Amino acid sequence: MKDTNLKAGRESAEHTEHLATVGQVLKALTKLVNGRKIYAENNPRLEQFRGEFDASLRMLFDVQDELVLAIEQYAMRWNDEVVYENAAREESLAYILFRDGIGELTIGPGAIGDEIGRLIDILASELHSRDADEDVVTRLWTADFQHISYRVVDDYLANEYGAGAAEGADDPRQDETSDHPELLPSLADSGRIIVPAPEPLQSIDSFLRRTLASHHPEGDDSQREALYQRLLRTSFAVAGEEVAIYTRELEAEKADDGVASFVDAILVFVLLGDNPSAVRDVMAIVDRIVDYAVEEKQPVTLARLAQLVREFSARTDLPDPVRVFCKKQFARVANPAVLAALFERIDRPGPYMDATLRYATAMGRDAVEPLTRVLHRIEGSTAHRMICDTLIAIAGDSNGDVVMAALERFDIDHPAVALDAVHIARSLQLPLSPRLRELMFYPEPRVKLEMIEWLAKRQDDES
Repeated sequence: MKDTNLKAGRESAEHTEHLATVGQVLKALTKLVNGRKIYAENNPRLEQFRGEFDASLRMLFDVQDELVLAIEQYAMRWNDEVVYENAAREESLAYILFRDGIGELTIGPGAIGDEIGRLIDILASELHSRDADEDVVTRLWTADFQHISYRVVDDYLANEYGAGAAEGADDPRQDETSDHPELLPSLADSGRIIVPAPEPLQSIDSFLRRTLASHHPEGDDSQREALYQRLLRTSFAVAGEEVAIYTRELEAEKADDGVASFVDAILVFVLLGDNPSAVRDVMAIVDRIVDYAVEEKQPVTLARLAQLVREFSARTDLPDPVRVFCKKQFARVANPAVLAALFERIDRPGPYMDATLRYATAMGRDAVEPLTRVLHRIEGSTAHRMICDTLIAIAGDSNGDVVMAALERFDIDHPAVALDAVHIARSLQLPLSPRLRELMFYPEPRVKLEMIEWLAKRQDDES
């Protein structure tokens, strides 16, 4: 009896001693994680905290095979004893683990060193950053620890199979466990699921070679290599024609605008005359999309929308309400404020200028005046020629009248703009207005030569 009491006393004393050691590990861990927020990575104070934490772990592993911590919302337990507690969510290591579903954390002696360092990085990052892209479970899994394991709490298991399951439910479970009690998850684990360490990855090369060896054990190395190369060609070779098709499709997708494509797909439904509610719904959707496009001011989207609405408006089978609706949407896309905002951002040739000029072409005569203002302020012959070509394209829809009127407002005191006027008039074969005649006597030789060249090729009496 006396021996039994002595043994129980020794076990109690050892338990108390080990409990104190675990508590010291958690204190050192807390100090190190919090220190990561205060001190730089190479600060001597932080190095001291790392040393204290490693020393406390080694002391524990002298008497314990591993450290197993049960995670609660604001506390951690070791052998059912609370060894860490902090009810402040912003500071609690227990809470950041519990929040993301960690129910148990186990650390082995081999973790001291690199794995402990990576674990500290994860905890410090989660504690001091509230906008992490991944949760703790994902980061632990990605870390691929060999000496640190964890269990994930799945509360739904208890709700589905355990005490939380509704009694007499109208829709009883009908699955593989419904008549096999031995397959039910054990509630002794409180719904915890062990997450095994990921298996090592195997290269495709090794896998294919082993597969070939198992199916074709005969033959020497050269024969097996020939089989392997044939397998690679049949499995992974792609014909040049297929690559060209995929490339064209990819380029088409890149050039396409998703917002406008959606409008293109649904706009035809406004012709459902026998379903007025569907027509109203489609109109409402298109209306909101145009709202978005006008707000975002992306020239690619606006150009495509303008083209779609203009082409759709040309149909002869449009009911009057639909025609009015299309006219309203085009007016919104062609709003002078939108035009001005887009053209104000043109400063040099490039993708933005290309897209904006396509939008200007879709707008037609409404874009002539703002384009003229851009022409007066922008520098560079390439930019000027791109704008002139856009004006010429717009003029094609109006017999040149709208551009002829714009030429009268060109500031031809600038030689670059005077050259633009000659280029546009020559391309459209416009009549010789008094303003164009003045360019015959322009002081800049290039302008004068362009005019003489043009007049020499004209076949009318006036020239």
